Amino acid sequence: MPTPDLKTQLAYCKGEMLNAFNEASKLSPFRGLVAEKRDPAGIVKFALSFIGPAFRVFTGEAQPVGLDAANFTVETVKYKNPVSISKSQLDRAKGIMGDELIMRPIRKMGGDALYARDAKMAALLEANGNDGLGSAFFATAATLRNSNGVTLTNTVSGTGNGESATRTDFYSGIAAFNAMKNVAGWRVHGDSFQATKPIILYPAALQSVMEGVFMAQTLSLGGANTTYNRAELRMVGDLTDTTDWFIVNARPTYMPFMFVDEAEPDFKTNLQNGDSADAALMLRDEVIFNSDYSFECAFGSRLEIVRVVNS
Repeated sequence: MPTPDLKTQLAYCKGEMLNAFNEASKLSPFRGLVAEKRDPAGIVKFALSFIGPAFRVFTGEAQPVGLDAANFTVETVKYKNPVSISKSQLDRAKGIMGDELIMRPIRKMGGDALYARDAKMAALLEANGNDGLGSAFFATAATLRNSNGVTLTNTVSGTGNGESATRTDFYSGIAAFNAMKNVAGWRVHGDSFQATKPIILYPAALQSVMEGVFMAQTLSLGGANTTYNRAELRMVGDLTDTTDWFIVNARPTYMPFMFVDEAEPDFKTNLQNGDSADAALMLRDEVIFNSDYSFECAFGSRLEIVRVVNS
């Protein structure tokens, strides 16, 4: 069977890279917690309304009705992850598609692009920057604008990182959710939140503690574990703080994070898109493959996430 032409092989490589990107997204600790939008023209901005975040397209200096902030600072990331393959290796291969040693790093570029996005989400969590309304995203008794004095608390002072302390802090976090009110003074989550199974985002250093708190049916000293199976555990490997963790509503009305990308990760190479690799490689010692990905991320709704602070 003849080797496919170069254009066909490069299209296959891009498809494999994107498949790896999509598969990695299914395992992201932030899956289901991010409002996403594709924005090729670069005209979408983030906005925060009285009750939750929203995407809006702005023209000039117009301020949409019902929004507190027309725009706020977001992280802009230009991700590149080049892979170099020697000319001799490519010459020995039966086409790019037929050599798993070449395809493996190409697929990995897709997964790495998704991991770079997760890393920025984790950095956003730890930075606790301005939420667009003039205060830190995680706050204690923060006054909501235009709310006649209604305040919101989505931070809990932790009592330690042992299993007993973590159980105590988990219930304190649930209490914080139950106490949340909107600008009209109405409770946001209601009593039904008690029956939900929230998501726990935590650093790798707390893995054994979280497993003991939420996965063990009995306590180490005997007796039933009241927090057994009460939460879904998601370890965030990019969190650098080893003591703080987060409780997230698993069924958020408004996502705690927002994300815009210009396009799906793009597959780049210094190979020509012609029918023959020979002409493209004749004067080169190596072939470069690269994934090119531009995106922005920001906080969404603080009503859907609570931070437990032990640092």
